[in-house]
Amino acid sequence: MTGPDRILVVDDEPRMRESVKALLKAEGYEVLEAANGDEALARLRSDPADLVLADLSMPGMSGIELVDRLREEHPGTAVIIFTGYGTLQTAVEAIRRGVVDYIVKPFDFETLRQSVARALQSVEQKRLLTQTTEELEDAKKTLEVLAITDELTGLPNLRYLRERLQQEVARTFRSGSALSVALIDLDRFKEVNDHHGHSVGDQVLTFYARLLSQSVREVDVLGRYGGDEFLLILPDTPISRAATLLERLRERIAESRFNAEAISVDLTVSIGLASPEFVSSGLSDGDPAALTKALFEAADQALYKAKHAGRNRLEQGNNPDTFVVS
Repeated sequence: MTGPDRILVVDDEPRMRESVKALLKAEGYEVLEAANGDEALARLRSDPADLVLADLSMPGMSGIELVDRLREEHPGTAVIIFTGYGTLQTAVEAIRRGVVDYIVKPFDFETLRQSVARALQSVEQKRLLTQTTEELEDAKKTLEVLAITDELTGLPNLRYLRERLQQEVARTFRSGSALSVALIDLDRFKEVNDHHGHSVGDQVLTFYARLLSQSVREVDVLGRYGGDEFLLILPDTPISRAATLLERLRERIAESRFNAEAISVDLTVSIGLASPEFVSSGLSDGDPAALTKALFEAADQALYKAKHAGRNRLEQGNNPDTFVVS
């Protein structure tokens, strides 16, 4: 809400409403009015107010009942109660229900002015507190995202990948669901940095990271493992199906080219694929933490094999002995 503070005056006496309205308008406030509680609630639904000044004793809905409704429907609106029949008990009850002040009729202008100023100050403080809290929550969420995101590629980082892989491995132990893991390495990427510099290297790496991301399924989890290596987690995917998907990915990368100004780079990928399907000790009797480590190592060994077999190829860690979890 922008502009002058908006105040709603609720009283069944027209002369009282007009007097209060005139005093408040002279102070620069925008003033609305209502003759009873029902009219006040209807007015607030279309014209929100910062502050409500309400008489305690009105026909139909009382001031206290109005306070209760305002607390439910308009919790951000402050309320001041005034009445000519005030007692300590009614004052305490009004304050207990969230009223910021209680004024006994007849009251002078200065009393009203100070009470309104204090109430609006409390509204502004609550508004700023809410805004600050929301900003802190947004900042916290941003930091949480940054903590698990690779700064260069925008993909999940190794911290996130380890946590996610542990979750998927634990799920595999519980349900026996399929799981495959692949390490993907850009072939001869070091030559890009050596020939064109690290700035171009970063652009090339980002290009292929985006291409990899576009080449996997929504259910898959792709992240930067480190350097020019990427880790791909394929939930609910047996190794035979994963091999088919990764061959398509490898072919797509081989057919792509990075172009920027006078620089043209075409790279291939080597892939090491692993799966707990080959754990000889059996999933139900194994150790999720040990299997997580074993999957990393098996995928890395398969990748090493792909590199030394000529690059631009997929190798599977399909030796059961590789996956034994003690």
